[in-house]
Amino acid sequence: MATNQREIERKEKKEKKQHKNTLIFWCVVLVIVLVLLIMKLCEIDYKELKNQISAKISESQSVSDDEKFPYVLDNSDDVVLSELGNKIFVMSDETLSVVDSSDAKQIFIDDHGFSNPVMNVRGSYSVAFDQGSNKYRLDTSKGNVYKSTADNTILCACPSASGTVAMALTSSEAKSEVVVLNKSLSEKLRYPVSAGYVTDIAVDDNANRIAFAVIHSENAAFYTTVYTMNVDDAAPKAEFTFPSTVLDIRFSGSKLFVVGMDFVSVISSMKIEEKIFEQGSINVVSFSYNSADNLVLAYSEYTGQTDHKIALITPSGKIKTNMTVNANIKDISASSSEISVLTDDSVIVYSIRNGEVKNQYAVDDSYSSILQMSSKIFAKHRSYIELLTD
Repeated sequence: MATNQREIERKEKKEKKQHKNTLIFWCVVLVIVLVLLIMKLCEIDYKELKNQISAKISESQSVSDDEKFPYVLDNSDDVVLSELGNKIFVMSDETLSVVDSSDAKQIFIDDHGFSNPVMNVRGSYSVAFDQGSNKYRLDTSKGNVYKSTADNTILCACPSASGTVAMALTSSEAKSEVVVLNKSLSEKLRYPVSAGYVTDIAVDDNANRIAFAVIHSENAAFYTTVYTMNVDDAAPKAEFTFPSTVLDIRFSGSKLFVVGMDFVSVISSMKIEEKIFEQGSINVVSFSYNSADNLVLAYSEYTGQTDHKIALITPSGKIKTNMTVNANIKDISASSSEISVLTDDSVIVYSIRNGEVKNQYAVDDSYSSILQMSSKIFAKHRSYIELLTD
C-alpha cells in the first residue's frame, strides 16, 4: 500500500510539473505574439507618423509666411523691439536676438550678460551697453561685430549707419567725456565735458557730426544744454540751452531733432534752431522715427488732457500730418506711409497722406508695445511677438 501511495504521489507531481511547463510555454508564446503585435502596431504608427510629418511639411510650405507668427520670446521681461536692417531686433533683460519679419525665423540669439541693458539702433547697426558698467557691443542683423569695454562707466551710446560708435563716459578729469570710435575701434574723437553729465548722444550717418545733451544746474534750477560738434574739430560748434529735460536727440541727414518733455526743435547747419513746438506748449506722450527719419510725435496740449494729438514732423521742420486720438496712447510706430498707435484696447493705423484711419485691431491692456515695418505691424503681447496685419 505504501509503495502504491508513493507511486501515485510521483505521478501527481509529474502531472503538475508538465502542467506548469505547458503553462510557461503558452505564456512565452503569448508574450511573443504580443511583442509581434506591438512591433507591428509600432510599424504602422511609425509609417502613419511619417506620412503625417510629410503632410505637415508640405502644408507648411504652402502657407503664408505671415501665419508663422506669433514668435515665442525667450524672456518676456523688459523686452524692446526695434527694426534692424529689415529684421526685428529684440532685446530682453537676458538676450539679444534677431528675428526674420517674414517667417519668424530666429537668425541669431546671444546672452548679453548685462545687468541694465540699453540698446540704440541706427540703420544696420545696433549698439547695446550695460548702463552703469563699461561693457558694450556692436551688432548687425547677421550677428555680433564685436564686444568691448570702455575706459570708464558708459552713460549713453549711439551707432552711426556706418558702424561708428559715439558714447559718453564718466571721467576722473572732467564730469564726463565724449568718445567716438570707428568700427575697427580706432579712436576718432575724445572730448572732455566739464559742464555736467551727458544724458544723450547722437551721431550722423557718415559719422562726421555728433551732438550731446548735458544736464547741469544753475541757481538751484536744472538745465539741459545740447552741443553740436564736428568729429574733426577740437571744440563744439554751437550750444543750445533749454530749461527743460531733453528726452532725445537724433540726426536726420544734417538736421538734428531735439525732443524735450514740453517742446520740439530742429537744429540746422549745426547752429540754427527752429522751434517747432515752443517750450511749455505741449506735453510729450510718446515719440518714434520712421524709416525716412521723420519724427512721429504723440502729445497733449495740457496736463490731464484725455485727447492726444499726433504729428509727423519732417527734418525741415514741417508738420506734415496732424490728427487726434481719443484714447490713452501707450506706444507709437510708423512706416513711410502709415502711423500706428497702441492704446489700451486697440491699435489704430492712420494714413500719413491724409490722416484718415486705415485699419484698427482690437487688443487688450496686456499689449505693451508695437513695431511697424512697412505694411506689417508687430506687437509685444506677454511672451509673444504677434503679427497683427493680415
